[in-house]
Amino acid sequence: MRSLIFVVTGAALLLGCGPSTPGASQAGGADVCAMVSDTKAVFARVVESEVDPAFATTAGGCRWRAADGVVIGDAALFTPASMRNDPEAATAQAMFDKLVAGVDALTDLPVEPVDGLGDKATRALEAKGDQTQIVVLKGDQVWLVRAASSDPALTGPALTERLAHALTDSK
Repeated sequence: MRSLIFVVTGAALLLGCGPSTPGASQAGGADVCAMVSDTKAVFARVVESEVDPAFATTAGGCRWRAADGVVIGDAALFTPASMRNDPEAATAQAMFDKLVAGVDALTDLPVEPVDGLGDKATRALEAKGDQTQIVVLKGDQVWLVRAASSDPALTGPALTERLAHALTDSK
């Protein structure tokens, strides 16, 4: 059930990021799954990945899941080309601000900064669905990274930060 809530919440947040222009962002699609070279190091177990194609204002995304469901994660990448599809958030800073407001609305706790991640990063703890969400601004790109873990040795916040670092440090 938690996985379903996680996916539904994530889809609602991403779909709310702006109008979809058919084919507009598909041309600049990014293979986000390939950007995490060592998934076992990030998730502390073997995970399967599934590419999320570009849509609306994303350049692409990926979903990771362990077969036992103990850890799950997903990420969406927003690039200058994909953000142009959202007139209200067509710049990296505007998209960052919009996503931070979106994740802030999903949690009862205040969002908090994450030091040492990208140019600027914000974390929402205990968001609906038990996932932690981090929004990262790095250069002209924005990342929305979410993860959850029921493994006591790897908390959701730690997993989300590992995944965000793996993605934003990969270049």
